[in-house]
Amino acid sequence: MAFNPTVDLTPELQQLFTHGPGMWHPLVEKALKQPGSNYRDLDWLTSVVFYLNHLERRKPDGYFRPIDPGTEPAFVAEYYDWRKKISSLISFIKVPTATAAIAQFPHIPVSGQYGPRKIPDGFYWGVQFQLGAPATNDGYIIQEISQTFVGTTSGGAPANVSKPRYWEAWQIKRGAVGTDYASKITVAASIGRTPPAGASYLHTPVDDIFFDKRLPGETGTVIYVASAAFYELPLPSTFVTNNPSTGASNLPSTTSRPAFWRDLGLCRVLRFEFNLTAGAGSSTLGTFQVPVGSVAHASPNWPRDFTMHP
Repeated sequence: MAFNPTVDLTPELQQLFTHGPGMWHPLVEKALKQPGSNYRDLDWLTSVVFYLNHLERRKPDGYFRPIDPGTEPAFVAEYYDWRKKISSLISFIKVPTATAAIAQFPHIPVSGQYGPRKIPDGFYWGVQFQLGAPATNDGYIIQEISQTFVGTTSGGAPANVSKPRYWEAWQIKRGAVGTDYASKITVAASIGRTPPAGASYLHTPVDDIFFDKRLPGETGTVIYVASAAFYELPLPSTFVTNNPSTGASNLPSTTSRPAFWRDLGLCRVLRFEFNLTAGAGSSTLGTFQVPVGSVAHASPNWPRDFTMHP
């Protein structure tokens, strides 16, 4: 990214930056508590820390020279090492609600995850959300989600489909750490048909589902990107259940960005590459997850940053 500390950092962060590499930890911690959402973006923070450790890359105009993946593989590897360190640090730092309007970032307990797994001609990933501490007040886990498909149809025609980005919500009551059971859904219910015998995972009630089955003859890539955070605020009136403009089914959802939305949350990416033409029948499924990230800036490297699911 283009980065100039005198332009892109607050005076307080600039002061820490001038003290050199040893200040990366307090710089990140202080940045997470700034009001601007970009200060809490994982990739943005990683770039700042990388440049902090490579002041020799600063050009006369004050901007730093970006990494060239083609000629600087060692620097690319270092960048991703920093990314892992910062991601771990973020999970231990609470962003103050006064500046972020986010009460907590949810997580997915090991016992609350079903998949990710490949199924014939598709994939399934069901999750249960959980807060790290009981909710202080009634509120909602709100998730932004985008879905895209790029490839060819079963007839061989090019296809580039991006579904409207939308926000969906799960209510959490004061004192609770999980969602109301009544808000949970199964794949069977969401697709409106009886799942095949033995497919018990399609009957399991979960909070959120990434699920798709492609048609014979299709080829391409399906990508889901989602970011979820808990807000102790009422939902805007634009959130409605069974919204025909979204894929949220019986959950309250909207295609209008909430005014308080902060572009941060538990961030998940699913990528499914497939070739279902006659004689091929191949597919690859990978997922990526970080404690805090955003839909707008989620750009993990494929396949290096992904966990692959055979």
